[in-house]
Amino acid sequence: MYELTTTQTKEDYIVFNRYHAKASDLVKKAIFIGRIIGPVIFTGMGYLMGRLDEPYFIGLIVVLSVLWVRYIDRYMWYTIDRRISKMSEESSNGDSFSTKITTVNDDGITETTNSASTFYRWSGVMILIEHNEAIYIYISTVQAIIIQNRAFTDKAEQERFVEYCKGKI
Repeated sequence: MYELTTTQTKEDYIVFNRYHAKASDLVKKAIFIGRIIGPVIFTGMGYLMGRLDEPYFIGLIVVLSVLWVRYIDRYMWYTIDRRISKMSEESSNGDSFSTKITTVNDDGITETTNSASTFYRWSGVMILIEHNEAIYIYISTVQAIIIQNRAFTDKAEQERFVEYCKGKI
């Protein structure tokens, strides 16, 4: 049995959601379309303005397109991070960033906060993901139990925990 006490910060929440978004096919598709749409719009504007025969205008379209493709990813991740941050601030659950006690045993996983206790059976756990800063135990396609690496005393304890959980999933 493991009993881990953690305090999830706003940054932990953002890191999880960013990881989840990067793994999402929908977000990958949106970024791909975002890369293409800028150059198409620039070229379409040039066509509508009747200036595609002017060399400086073609050069301008090429420069804008290259800049767009180069920096659209950063802008999209900036907006995603900003939205996640706003959502976390608007959360109606006051326990979102409070201390949690996560108990893991043969029956399942229990998360306890100041105001609630939630139990998840192992049969309801979808997958365990080891990330740079945390372990994500997915209980649905969009929700996970987040256990930061700092909850463990050392790397060996963390590895034992991961092996224990993987044996139960």
